[in-house]
Parts: sequence; C-alpha cells; structure tokens
Amino acid sequence: MLNLAESGSQDALEKSLLSAFVPTAYSRKLNPSVPKRRRWSAKQAGPWLGYLATHLKKQKTDAQDIEWWQLGTTMSLPARMVVSGALCGLVSGAAVALVSVLMNGPSPVLLSMFLNMLGIGLVFGLVHGFASKIEASGAFKPFRMQIGVGGEPRGARSKRVRKSLLPRVGGGLVGGLVFGIVFGGGAAVYAMYLSYPWLWVALSFGNWLVAGPLLGLGIGTVLALAAWLETDAKPKETVSATDLLHTNRTIVLVQAAAVGLVLGLGYGTAVTHFNGFPLGLESGVGGGLATAIGVGTLTAWGRWVVLVRLWLPLSGHLPWRVNAFLDDARTRGVLRTAGAVYQFRHAQLRNHLAEPHGQHEQPAEGRSRCAWRKMNAGPGAARGGTQTYSTAGAAALEGGRRGDGGRESRPGGTRERHQDGSVEE
Repeated sequence: MLNLAESGSQDALEKSLLSAFVPTAYSRKLNPSVPKRRRWSAKQAGPWLGYLATHLKKQKTDAQDIEWWQLGTTMSLPARMVVSGALCGLVSGAAVALVSVLMNGPSPVLLSMFLNMLGIGLVFGLVHGFASKIEASGAFKPFRMQIGVGGEPRGARSKRVRKSLLPRVGGGLVGGLVFGIVFGGGAAVYAMYLSYPWLWVALSFGNWLVAGPLLGLGIGTVLALAAWLETDAKPKETVSATDLLHTNRTIVLVQAAAVGLVLGLGYGTAVTHFNGFPLGLESGVGGGLATAIGVGTLTAWGRWVVLVRLWLPLSGHLPWRVNAFLDDARTRGVLRTAGAVYQFRHAQLRNHLAEPHGQHEQPAEGRSRCAWRKMNAGPGAARGGTQTYSTAGAAALEGGRRGDGGRESRPGGTRERHQDGSVEE
C-alpha cells in the first residue's frame, strides 16, 4: 500500500483501497461490536452490494438513490409479470382448492385448481404489465399518506375521495375488463372442448365479459372510498426509508382487506343465489383472496414483498433480511441515508462494485488489514448523524482520493506510518 502511495499512481491506489473496502467494513476483528444477528461476512455482503450498485447503474449512469420501491425493477418486465402473476395464482388457486376439498370432500380438484391458478395468474400478470407501462397511473409509487380517522377536516377527506375516484375506478374497470376477457375466453374454450352448442359458448364468454368490469367497478369504488381513511403523513424530507415502508404496508393491508372482504362477500352471495352455498363459498373465498392479493401486488409495498422479500433472496441477489442488511451497511459506513432512500457513501465504491468482477473478487483479509487501521466509531454520513462500527474504510478512501497515501492530517501536524511500523510526526 505504501509502495503504491510512493509511486504516485493514484488510480492504482484508489483501486486497491476500493478492493479492500468491503472486506475491512465487514471484518469481524475490526468490528467486534456488530450484533451477532448482523454478522454478515464480506463474501456474503460483496455480491449483494454489487447487485445494488448494478441496479443503480442500470437505472441511470449517475444514479445515487437506492429506493426500496424500485428494487427489483432491473428485472425485465415479463419476468416481473410472471413472478407477480404466479404468486397470485398459486395462493388463490390453492385456497379455492382447499375450500372445495372441505366442502365437497377429496374429489378431483387438480384440474380446477390448475385452471384457477392459470387464470388468476394471467390476469394479474397482465395488469401488472399495464400498470408498469402507464407511469401516470402511479401504481408503484409509495404512498405519502397514513391511515387515520381523526385530526383532519371532513372537507379535506371528501376532496381526497373525489380526487381519487376517477383514477381508482378507472384502474378497477381496466383490471376488470382484463379479468372478463381472460376468464371469458377460458370458459368459452372449455365449453368448446366439451362440445357445447355455440350459443352456450357465446353466453359463457359474454357472462364473464360483463361480470369482469362490474367486479372492477366495485374494486375501484372501494379503493376510492378507502381514501377517506388516508391522512397527510410527515413531510417528505423527514421520513426515513423504514417509516415510509411501514406506512405503505399499513395502507396496502387496509386497502387489500377492504377490497377482498367486500368483493368476496358480494361475489360469493351472487354465486350462492344462482348455484347454491357450496359453490358460492368457494367462489367468495377464491375471489376475495385473489383480489386482495392482486391489488396488493399492484402497489409499491406489494411489489417490494414479491420481488425484494421473496424472489431476489430466492435467486441469491439479496439476503432474506433486506431491511436489516441495508441498515447494517449504513452503520458500517458503506451506505448512508438521505431522507427515505439509501446511497453508497462514495460514487467510486458504487462504480467499483458494479463492475463485472467487483461483486466476486475480494482481496485477502491480511491485505485489507494492511490497508486500514482500526479506528474508533465516529459520526456517519447519514443526515442527522449516526454512529458507525468503523470508519476506517471511509478515511482510507478519502486519503486515496487526496493522494496522501498513509498520511493523516492532525491539528498539530502530519503523521506518517512507515513499513517497519514506526511513526514519524
């Protein structure tokens, strides 16, 4: 390291410091105060940080903000549609099959379960794609509101309901139309397979084509009325990433529960009236659960759960405890917070980790110990000031950028450490 500093090669020095940054930041010997539940190794953290850096580079060359609601969007849109649709179809289809078994006994339900999974998954996968393409829909933007029943005039709440009525009802109608076309087409194909008359085939398709938009209208209306419970949250600059995530979780769960309950009861009652209680109960449970899950996945928090908490950990791109990992990286000085987003503490580090081999090649532990000395915890770069386990990596990187190598500026002068361990003031 000192040889690199003396040679005057700033690029080589910075590259060496960057390569040693993550091993030093995640060294257990240099950071003994790290809680056991957060003792990720550099070998584990390197690829995860590399994925975050690559995510930013794919968004925009100079992108800095790691927004939790945007994680996973570097996946192709078809892949996101497949994952979201598969989750909705799997959970809803399994629930319908379970109710059918409980009501009708262990009768053959595999075909029915498969068709329900396929239909529900296809519907919400397509709707996910439409919502992603229409940026004006705001489907995947985080709510800057919170759930509350007091503290705001009734006029303000009524105005919010009127403002949200058109976009939410419109979105419900579009989703309902997609639902009607998919299930109507499926019913028509199934009727043709059973050699039913063409009139019956047409009626089957028309029935779903009318029922779909009506169901969508009901969903949109419930979501618009749910805006009555939303109140203004904290100003944008004072909300942390965790606070914004928790607020969105509460709002989405309330919306999904309201929509699922209302639609499940209404749809189940209608089916019961025409086809009896067993089929009505099965349809109500399946329809309500599918709608609740589907509506949830069309939000910022829902996409976070599906892609970031489930799919990306399954594929090895991120850890299962993503929130804890991000906060731990902030505490170690690798990341910093800026309002509701995380940022890499240094642009050079972000670019280095985003390189093809930056995620996988880590220097030996001994080399990283030669690069930096252990320092006392100090204030971090987060707004408002946070304590870090070790700021040695940041100090060394700053030194590499200035080109002063192993020198440290002190109030009383400059101190230089030689290879033999001696120190010269």
